[in-house]
Parts: sequence; C-alpha cells; structure tokens
Amino acid sequence: MNAAYKKCGIFRYAQPYMLCNGYRIGPNNKPDKAKFQLADGSYRTKPHQAICPTAVYKQSPYYQEEVVGMLKRILVDKDSSDGIMSNWEPYMFDFKGCFCPRCKEEFIKYSGLKKADIDEAWPTKIIINHKDKWVKFRSWQHAKMCVQLEKTINLRMISC
Repeated sequence: MNAAYKKCGIFRYAQPYMLCNGYRIGPNNKPDKAKFQLADGSYRTKPHQAICPTAVYKQSPYYQEEVVGMLKRILVDKDSSDGIMSNWEPYMFDFKGCFCPRCKEEFIKYSGLKKADIDEAWPTKIIINHKDKWVKFRSWQHAKMCVQLEKTINLRMISC
C-alpha cells in the first residue's frame, strides 16, 4: 500500500504510540538519566514511563538511540510514512514537572533566581513559592522539546 500511496502522491502520516502526550516519548527502557522524576524522587511510570524534557532537547544518548532510531525506522528505513502526527495532550502533567537534578539546574538558569532560594524550595515548594516562573519554565521546556522533535523529524525527512 505504501508504494501505491506514494505513486498517487498521497502524503502518509504515522502516529507512533511512543511519541505523544508531551512526555511519553520513547520506549519504556529509559535509563534513570532520561526518566521523568516526580517531586517525591520516584519516576513517572504509570500509565507509561515518562521522559525528562532535558533528555529530549539536549539530545541525550537515550534520545539519539531510541527516539531518533524509532523515527529513522519509520521515515527512512521502512519508508512507511512521510510525516509524523502526534496526539499531544500533556494535561496529566499540569502544574507538575520533572524534578531531576538536570531540570533543577535548567530552572536555576531559566528563572534567574538565586540558587539558594531554589535549593530551599526544591522540590516540593517550588511550585508554591515560584508558581509563575515554574509554569513559564515548564512551558519553555515543553516548547524546546517540540522544537527538537520537529528538527529531528525534518532532518530525517531531508535525508529520505
């Protein structure tokens, strides 16, 4: 069917299950450095294993191997799609965030707040003490993830 669609000029989309909802990116074999860490120190594993936003926009080894690898298989190796469509509903992460050490460092840089103030509030009071900056930071991180995914997909599309 793929060959017939291409011959007819029909643009094909894929919606990979492991590329949606903001943080369900990549399969559930993430190393700790790529996992979305909750404020209590545990990792977000239900209903799926979530990814730390820095693992995406800083292109961690997990991102390069698993996520880029998945996209390459779909777009280049199998040539089963011309583009990626994602069901993107990150509502389950509203007013939450990844509280890993990498995200803490990113928040310190982004917010311009004193490290000591963030250390004192991190992780459980950061949303209360710095809600406006935290919400903007989380939106900024989410946007950086979307930009990185688009760059990755477009790069793979160009190489087809």
